This record gives sequence, structure tokens and C-alpha cells, in this order.
Amino acid sequence: MFRVLNSQADLFDFVTEPIFKRIHDPELDRIKEMKLNQAIVRYGKDKGITRGRKMRTDTTVVEGNIHRPSDSHLLMDGIRKLGKLAGRVKRLGLLRGEKVRDFSRSAKKQVLSIVKYAIKRTEETEASSRKAYENLVAITKRALSYAKEVETRVLEKVKTIRCSRRKKVVRLLSQYKMFMPRIQEVINQTVRRVFCGEKVPNEDKRISLFESHLYPVKRGKRTKPVEFGQVIQVQESEGGLLTDWEVFRSKPSDSELFISAIERHQVLFGRVPNWGAGDRGFWSQANEDKAKSMGVQKICIPKRGKKNAERTSFEKSRWFKMGMRFRTGCEATISVLKRRHGLDRCHDRGQEGMDSWIALGCISRNLLNIAHSIP
Repeated sequence: MFRVLNSQADLFDFVTEPIFKRIHDPELDRIKEMKLNQAIVRYGKDKGITRGRKMRTDTTVVEGNIHRPSDSHLLMDGIRKLGKLAGRVKRLGLLRGEKVRDFSRSAKKQVLSIVKYAIKRTEETEASSRKAYENLVAITKRALSYAKEVETRVLEKVKTIRCSRRKKVVRLLSQYKMFMPRIQEVINQTVRRVFCGEKVPNEDKRISLFESHLYPVKRGKRTKPVEFGQVIQVQESEGGLLTDWEVFRSKPSDSELFISAIERHQVLFGRVPNWGAGDRGFWSQANEDKAKSMGVQKICIPKRGKKNAERTSFEKSRWFKMGMRFRTGCEATISVLKRRHGLDRCHDRGQEGMDSWIALGCISRNLLNIAHSIP
């Protein structure tokens, strides 16, 4: 399906194509981005920067460009969005002679009350906060009901609209179709959490009305207990070249990712690495056995849990400590990706934007490494 990129001329022609143009096939974008990165890694291999003898891998979180989610602010976001959509309908001339209803002002008063009552936790303030939540949910339901009325009127007038404006109206209807179910989800989770006292599981939580692909991730950090984004896996060979990355739609278990990383390394270099390194999250006895059967000579992953004397002696061996020092370099790579190449927070929108943002950051990291390594 795609040509093989072996020469510099092929690489130049490939880069000059509009490969990062937004199209309606994210999987095709992913293939093209990986093809480009593989061509860059092969170029680094030809220049002696890497030989593919070592591999290290780790996971991190790329956060989305959203505010910290709370039920009250999500409800406020929904009311504000519905007000903006109604204003667009009015400007298109579909609500002539009618006053557009915007519930943002009354909702803002309730949100400010909730924030004020949250500062001091007493029985009186908790009762007041609950009352403010009841008012906010009622306002959101009224805004949602009004939005359904507006949507019905627009649907009735679509056939009479001129073709030049019909595209804008169809886009507006798609926005209503997208956001109204999401706002209803926020209402439901607010009722469950605030009024019923339930602990809503992460897979049922709505943390953003606009970035539905994001999810909460707990990583045990003291300064940031919960991050709101997507988990990514990066893998690297010696010489500091990123050979692959993966963006996950839900939080994976690290122990399930080590063997697939070796397989991708083998596809790129035509051989498995001699050294395979990762943190203790990647360890399992099945992973060690499988990696050995694939031909990996030295597996540098510390065991989780209690260790017997034999395992302790094994992890104190000289070559294992060398492998762990090599693994630590992956932490530095992730730090550079976050500080220099924008992987601390994705400022693009949607899942396609997240995928492209991460791909461009990893590719730019490789290009800079090659530029610094070639005299």
C-alpha cells in the first residue's frame, strides 16, 4: 500500500507530501506517521547513531487542554455551550421575533455559591451546597429542554433554507446532537454523586464536554494525584532514537505492553534487542519467559513484590545494574518530550488532534537527536 522509504530522496518526497492534513481516516494518518518515523530511524541506523541492540520502554500521560473537572463546572460548561448555539441559530435568522434564552447568568450564581460553600465544611454549608446543586441541575434541565425546542424548530425549517446556508445549519444540528447527550450524562452523574452519594467509577465519568476521548489516570504522584488525558507508551533504542509510540484509548496495564514492544522493535530492525529494559510495572514471569524464548539475552526489569535471595542476587548483578541505568534514560526522554516538544499538554482538539500532536513531538525529538549526533 505504501512505498518503502530507504533512500534520502524517498524520505524527502515523503516529507513534502501533506501527510498531516486532516482527513477522515485516523488509522491512515497513524500508518503514515509511523512510516515517516521508521524512515528517520533507519537513516539514524545508517549513520551509526543506533544499531537496535538495546530497547527501553515506559509509559506516561499526555494531559488534555481542559480545566480540572467538577460537576458544577461541567454543568456550567453545558449551559454556556447551549447558549452559544442558540445565539448562532438567532444570527442565522431561524428565531426571528423571539428572544433567545440564555441561562448562563443564573447558573453562574449557583456555581459561585457552591465554590464558596466548599471552602468550609460544616453541616450548614453542606446543606447550602446541596441546595445550590439542586438549583443548578434544575437550571441545566431547563436549558436542555429549551435546546430541544430550538433543535425541533431548526429541523422544521431546514428544507426551506437556501443551499448557501444549509451547510451552516447542518453543522449547528450536529453540534446539538453531540452536546445534548453529553450534558444529560453530566446531569446523571451529578445526581448519582451529590444526591445519591454514589462513587461513580472512572469508566462512567464524563470529565469534559468537549474532549470526550480523555479519561482520569491515577499514577501515585504527590503533586498531581490524578491526571486527565491519555496514557502513551514510548520505546527507545540506544542512541536516543524513539522507535515507536502508542496512544491508548483507555488505561492499560504496563505488564501487557512489554512483549508487543519487542515485536515492534523486531519489525523495525529485523532482530530482537539483546537488552530489554523497563520499570517494575512491566514485570511478570510470563513476560520474562516469553522474551527469553524470543531471543532477548538480558531482561532488565525489577520484580514486583517480595523477592527471594536468588532474585535479590540476580538484580544485584553487574549487568542488571547497567541495564537499569540504561532504563533510567527513558525518564529523561519523557521529561524532554514534555518540556521541549509539548507532550505535557495537548493543545489540539479531539482524538485525531491528540494522535497528531504526539506523533509530531516524537518525530521532532528524533530529528533533533540526529542533527546533534551528525558532525
